[in-house]
Amino acid sequence: MNKLLTSSYFEWLFAHLKIMKETVKDKAKIKASGGIRDYETAKQFVDLGVHRLGVSAGIAIMNGETSTSDY
Repeated sequence: MNKLLTSSYFEWLFAHLKIMKETVKDKAKIKASGGIRDYETAKQFVDLGVHRLGVSAGIAIMNGETSTSDY
């Protein structure tokens, strides 16, 4: 399986997360995880209103770097 996530994947994901957020409003919190490997992507999720991020690249993200790990 190719673990490389493309920008079109994130566009699709952001669109679906936006629908989820609009649907549940403040009745549920949303956690995004999977493929978040850099600060810009993490920030886009937070700006969208996601409450939690599931990342294995936390140190790289906080250092403004991009993780190259496939874990």
